[in-house]
Amino acid sequence: MDNASAVNGLQSNETGTSPKLTPAEAEALIPPPTRAKRGFAVLSPEKKREIASMGGKAAHEHGRAHRFTSEEARAAGKKRHQLRMLAVAAAKATDGSAADTAVGQDAPPASGVAGNGAKR
Repeated sequence: MDNASAVNGLQSNETGTSPKLTPAEAEALIPPPTRAKRGFAVLSPEKKREIASMGGKAAHEHGRAHRFTSEEARAAGKKRHQLRMLAVAAAKATDGSAADTAVGQDAPPASGVAGNGAKR
């Protein structure tokens, strides 16, 4: 085996004319086919932003989108906090450990909203 084939890790056959490769090695030498960009991948970031903006405006016009007010966001956060406290209390009741609750937090009342807070 000559130095060039030894460096490349290839073994020559008896005649020394062509390298002997396993099928896996031969497949590794073939470059993967290049794929042309399609759809939004072809567009510039500015054009993508423009199209997304038009979609957002259309959703608001048709009443399919909602922008939260600060009062709605506050109510949603409060509801999430209540649900989290219920989950902590349930875990505490089943495990008997107080490690899940922070110092100074009271357990939530037994009555409350159960579930993940999704509207039905």
